[in-house]
Amino acid sequence: MASSVTPSESAGEVLLGREDSRADFYISYAEVDREWAEWIAWNLEEGGFSTILKQWDFRPGTNVILEIQRAAQHSIRTILVMSSAYEIELTAAHWGPAFNEDRGGRFGAMLPVRVENVRLAGVIADLISVDFIGVDEETARRRLLEAAKGTRQKPLTAPSFPGRLRTANAALNVPASASATRAEALIADVVEKLNLHSIPQLAHQWMLEDQLDSGGWGRSQKSLMASFGRVPLTDLEFNEGGLYSTYSALVALRAHEADDAAFLLTDAAQRALKYFIERQAADGGFGRHVESVSGREIHQSIRHTAFAVSSIMMLEGPRRAVDLGIKFLKQHVSNAHWSDEASPSTAPAALLALETGGGITFDDETVELLIQELVEGAVTSVRAPLWSPYGAYPQMLFDTALSTIDLLPNPTPPPLLSTVTRAILHIVSFERDGGIPYHPGSELPDIGLSCLLLSILLRRLLLDDDLSYQVRSKMEKVARSTADFITNSWLEERFWKHTYTSTIQGILRVGVS
Repeated sequence: MASSVTPSESAGEVLLGREDSRADFYISYAEVDREWAEWIAWNLEEGGFSTILKQWDFRPGTNVILEIQRAAQHSIRTILVMSSAYEIELTAAHWGPAFNEDRGGRFGAMLPVRVENVRLAGVIADLISVDFIGVDEETARRRLLEAAKGTRQKPLTAPSFPGRLRTANAALNVPASASATRAEALIADVVEKLNLHSIPQLAHQWMLEDQLDSGGWGRSQKSLMASFGRVPLTDLEFNEGGLYSTYSALVALRAHEADDAAFLLTDAAQRALKYFIERQAADGGFGRHVESVSGREIHQSIRHTAFAVSSIMMLEGPRRAVDLGIKFLKQHVSNAHWSDEASPSTAPAALLALETGGGITFDDETVELLIQELVEGAVTSVRAPLWSPYGAYPQMLFDTALSTIDLLPNPTPPPLLSTVTRAILHIVSFERDGGIPYHPGSELPDIGLSCLLLSILLRRLLLDDDLSYQVRSKMEKVARSTADFITNSWLEERFWKHTYTSTIQGILRVGVS
């Protein structure tokens, strides 16, 4: 319960000598974390709590040590903004009064808030902290206010069924849970490493900045196309964005957001929903706007329709748009000319994902047809299957293969497991300094593609029980080296040459798929 002292007056009046009131929170912080402390104080006061903050309430000319002691004594609880700097700089003067009042931690008089990945030690080692590491602003605000109010922190969505982690793995000849346990431990290590370098936050900001005025994603496509030496994009092409890129962005942003309901209300999600609705043709199909001799029209395709239907369902958009899209797909899938699709392998993969997700129901014959198309479409060689990005396009791009694998249902359908595994192992054989290049002839690794690979590796390790011990060990080793490459090279511009939305999105999904 917040105290009756108003946020605007409580701290100042306490320090000016009013001894009959106590602030709800004194916020203790190292100077380098002042911005965090101010953010915490502001949001607590907006939530109806009173705070004392050195930056706001300590008067010039007073003794800072005495003021710290008085602030701690005249606050009901003390927030410790935990970082490596705090551990070095600060002394018991900040948290001593709160500790003396609540030595067992029963009443939560000391509330650690971790803004860096540091371990709590000493007298606060056993206290439960509020973690701001790797979360967005809304999630951090929600966690802070829940801790301040002492509310029960039951999640808003149902937990995943844990049985999928206990499926027997006959190929390993070890206890059934061993492979899943190893994968979960690896994921935890990788997530901690990425969070330590604030990479999920950077990726989240990058994804938001890549959204175009149209509501679709693809701002980064302009530089990507320029690197291929293509004719410059027209204004329509540039502002149009991509339906696959937009779908990829939404999947990633939703995975990053702790609250599905809050995600649906974000400006990015609302604009994306409008983007898809505006790209549905009269026959129910979806596609990009293109210029033709008769003016602007929608160039619909099976691939784009599958992405659009999945996205509109995710965004809880109009049911009529979904039904028309499904009708279009059912009319065209049995006689589809996959080579006419811009990326032939991602079309059947997207349909399989939509079918598994419950958006559409195909008969067994159609599902087998989609799987067969993916197996036969991996044409480079028996040992190294990859998928061609544009029909007869001569250059094999690792991006196309990884995007196709990323779309497949979890776990990988058994008929595709061998093809997918060989494709992944072929791609990782071209490793460059821990990262993956955009295509076999590239000398430099690519940040975005390495992000997508890391996400895929971790999901395959966690969900594909039939991987052999040798393959699993290889994937674990590559996942660790890829995570090292990403954390060490994230800010080096030379590794961003081919990166765009549908590859960078992988980093936001690590550990949550």
